[in-house]
Amino acid sequence: MSHPVILIVDDDPTVCARLSRLLTEKGYWAVSCGNVAEALRFLRHAQDLPCMVLMDATVSDTDGTRFRNALSADARLRDIDVQVFGTSDGPGARPRNTGRSALRTSSVEQAAKLVESHCGRHTGPPSS
Repeated sequence: MSHPVILIVDDDPTVCARLSRLLTEKGYWAVSCGNVAEALRFLRHAQDLPCMVLMDATVSDTDGTRFRNALSADARLRDIDVQVFGTSDGPGARPRNTGRSALRTSSVEQAAKLVESHCGRHTGPPSS
Protein backbone atom coordinates (compact mmCIF):
# COMPACT_ATOMS: atom_id res chain seq x y z
CA MET A 1 0.00 0.00 0.00
CA SER A 2 1.37 3.44 -0.86
CA HIS A 3 1.80 6.03 1.84
CA PRO A 4 0.05 9.36 1.15
CA VAL A 5 2.02 12.59 1.27
CA ILE A 6 0.86 15.26 3.72
CA LEU A 7 2.22 18.79 3.30
CA ILE A 8 2.54 20.84 6.50
CA VAL A 9 2.82 24.62 6.15
CA ASP A 10 3.89 26.22 9.43
CA ASP A 11 6.65 28.65 10.34
CA ASP A 12 7.17 26.99 13.74
CA PRO A 13 9.79 24.23 13.37
CA THR A 14 8.68 22.62 16.64
CA VAL A 15 5.10 22.24 15.41
CA CYS A 16 6.35 20.93 12.04
CA ALA A 17 8.58 18.38 13.73
CA ARG A 18 5.88 17.22 16.14
CA LEU A 19 3.22 16.88 13.46
CA SER A 20 5.67 15.27 11.01
CA ARG A 21 6.71 12.70 13.61
CA LEU A 22 3.11 11.88 14.50
CA LEU A 23 2.05 11.53 10.85
CA THR A 24 5.10 9.43 9.99
CA GLU A 25 4.32 7.09 12.89
CA LYS A 26 0.83 6.72 11.42
CA GLY A 27 2.23 5.76 8.01
CA TYR A 28 2.22 9.03 6.05
CA TRP A 29 5.03 10.82 4.24
CA ALA A 30 5.14 14.21 5.96
CA VAL A 31 6.74 17.16 4.17
CA SER A 32 7.15 20.48 6.00
CA CYS A 33 7.42 23.95 4.51
CA GLY A 34 8.05 27.04 6.60
CA ASN A 35 5.96 29.41 4.50
CA VAL A 36 3.54 29.69 1.58
CA ALA A 37 6.24 30.45 -1.04
CA GLU A 38 8.15 27.30 -0.07
CA ALA A 39 4.94 25.25 -0.13
CA LEU A 40 4.03 26.49 -3.62
CA ARG A 41 7.53 25.65 -4.90
CA PHE A 42 7.23 22.16 -3.44
CA LEU A 43 3.78 21.59 -4.98
CA ARG A 44 4.79 22.85 -8.42
CA HIS A 45 7.74 20.46 -8.53
CA ALA A 46 6.31 17.47 -6.66
CA GLN A 47 6.03 14.25 -8.56
CA ASP A 48 3.51 12.89 -6.02
CA LEU A 49 1.00 15.48 -4.86
CA PRO A 50 -0.11 15.47 -1.24
CA CYS A 51 -3.41 13.99 -0.17
CA MET A 52 -3.85 17.05 2.04
CA VAL A 53 -2.18 20.32 3.01
CA LEU A 54 -2.26 21.24 6.71
CA MET A 55 -1.75 24.99 6.97
CA ASP A 56 -1.09 26.96 10.15
CA ALA A 57 -4.02 29.20 11.02
CA THR A 58 -1.71 32.14 11.64
CA VAL A 59 -0.58 32.37 8.01
CA SER A 60 -1.31 35.94 6.97
CA ASP A 61 -4.50 36.65 4.99
CA THR A 62 -2.35 37.81 2.06
CA ASP A 63 -0.34 34.58 2.00
CA GLY A 64 -3.44 32.42 2.52
CA THR A 65 -5.22 34.16 -0.34
CA ARG A 66 -2.14 33.89 -2.57
CA PHE A 67 -1.89 30.17 -1.75
CA ARG A 68 -5.58 29.56 -2.48
CA ASN A 69 -5.41 31.52 -5.74
CA ALA A 70 -2.27 29.71 -6.88
CA LEU A 71 -3.84 26.31 -6.26
CA SER A 72 -7.09 27.31 -7.97
CA ALA A 73 -5.24 28.56 -11.04
CA ASP A 74 -3.34 25.32 -11.54
CA ALA A 75 -5.39 22.39 -12.88
CA ARG A 76 -2.92 19.92 -11.35
CA LEU A 77 -3.18 21.47 -7.86
CA ARG A 78 -6.74 22.74 -7.58
CA ASP A 79 -8.21 19.57 -6.08
CA ILE A 80 -5.75 19.30 -3.20
CA ASP A 81 -7.64 19.58 0.08
CA VAL A 82 -6.32 22.34 2.35
CA GLN A 83 -7.14 22.27 6.04
CA VAL A 84 -6.26 25.02 8.46
CA PHE A 85 -5.10 24.14 11.96
CA GLY A 86 -3.96 26.07 15.00
CA THR A 87 -2.04 24.95 18.02
CA SER A 88 -3.56 27.56 20.32
CA ASP A 89 -6.94 29.10 20.95
CA GLY A 90 -5.57 32.64 20.88
CA PRO A 91 -6.73 35.35 18.49
CA GLY A 92 -4.03 34.45 15.96
CA ALA A 93 -5.39 30.91 15.65
CA ARG A 94 -8.58 31.78 13.81
CA PRO A 95 -8.89 29.47 10.84
CA ARG A 96 -9.26 30.86 7.36
CA ASN A 97 -10.70 29.17 4.33
CA THR A 98 -7.60 28.68 2.19
CA GLY A 99 -8.86 25.89 0.00
CA ARG A 100 -11.83 23.61 -0.42
CA SER A 101 -12.56 23.64 3.30
CA ALA A 102 -11.42 25.08 6.60
CA LEU A 103 -11.08 23.56 10.03
CA ARG A 104 -10.63 24.84 13.55
CA THR A 105 -8.25 22.43 15.17
CA SER A 106 -6.65 23.18 18.50
CA SER A 107 -3.99 20.51 18.56
CA VAL A 108 -1.51 18.62 16.47
CA GLU A 109 -3.23 15.37 17.48
CA GLN A 110 -6.56 16.60 16.11
CA ALA A 111 -4.89 17.60 12.85
CA ALA A 112 -3.45 14.07 12.59
CA LYS A 113 -6.91 12.58 13.17
CA LEU A 114 -8.28 14.76 10.38
CA VAL A 115 -5.61 13.40 8.05
CA GLU A 116 -6.60 9.84 8.93
CA SER A 117 -10.27 10.55 8.24
CA HIS A 118 -9.54 12.21 4.89
CA CYS A 119 -6.58 10.20 3.59
CA GLY A 120 -7.29 6.83 5.21
CA ARG A 121 -5.46 4.89 7.88
CA HIS A 122 -2.02 3.43 7.25
CA THR A 123 0.04 1.10 9.34
CA GLY A 124 3.59 1.80 10.35
CA PRO A 125 5.97 4.44 9.16
CA PRO A 126 6.81 4.60 5.47
CA SER A 127 10.11 2.98 4.56
CA SER A 128 12.70 5.02 2.74
